[in-house]
Amino acid sequence: DGWAGKHGGFYGDVTFQGILPYYYEDVAPEGLHNEAELDRCIFNQMGDNPRKSTYKFPRATPLDAKKMGFSDTKLCRDGRKDCSDTDCQRIHPKDSVTTHFTFCKKPWDCSEGNQGTV
Repeated sequence: DGWAGKHGGFYGDVTFQGILPYYYEDVAPEGLHNEAELDRCIFNQMGDNPRKSTYKFPRATPLDAKKMGFSDTKLCRDGRKDCSDTDCQRIHPKDSVTTHFTFCKKPWDCSEGNQGTV
């Protein structure tokens, strides 16, 4: 159920990813804090694919779609017509301030997975 039963239902809601929305939406006095949406390709960069995939879950872009058995579609995951401004896979790592290792969790826990994705 998350923080005071007010938040929940999203991946990471009972972790640090959930405490920030809870604090700023429910605890912090209104008008006493500043907030700004940061570029997700620069801050907390996950290298995620902005487009829907033919695979059952969001995946990285396959380098060889035929070999991998899935491909990108032209549909943006966030519903917009053009999502090229959030194609974080095309941002060089040196241009990111922080990164978020989601797919493998910890490098030593990463399964062999789908070789050939970026």
